[in-house]
Amino acid sequence: MRDFIFDSLLKESYIFYLLPLRIYIGLTFLMQGIGLSRAGFNDIMLEEQLDRWLDRDPVEWYAALMQGPFMENSALIAGLVIAGNLIVGALLLLGLATRPACVVGILMNLNFMFAKGSSFTSISDPVDAIFILIQLTLLFAGAGRSFGVDYWIGRKARLLG
Repeated sequence: MRDFIFDSLLKESYIFYLLPLRIYIGLTFLMQGIGLSRAGFNDIMLEEQLDRWLDRDPVEWYAALMQGPFMENSALIAGLVIAGNLIVGALLLLGLATRPACVVGILMNLNFMFAKGSSFTSISDPVDAIFILIQLTLLFAGAGRSFGVDYWIGRKARLLG
């Protein structure tokens, strides 16, 4: 896994066509994080959201997680949701650590998708699934290597190595 992430920095890429997707996903995550932060998203608001999702009949095994560990640690998870959105958004916008940012973004979207009651066999709200597919594309293409900080880091590494 380490080689997948770090060795790709040494390869140059000309995939500018992925730049709009990377910027769109990055902006979406960043704006979501800013919105949650400004709204004062906290443990109480998270618990209310979890209750709304539990009423919508989420994926069965995920409902147990929401009722147990997520409710019990709602203050921690609320902070992680805000931080995750802000960090993933900023990293994707900058093209810095694009692959790790995509992995975290995919995990976040999977959580939202399962909480809403969607799974890969029955997708009621396709937005999260579409975001996952876009992030998978960015992940495997190494989208930060064509126009982003990842490119400049890789360029310096190629010059030094």
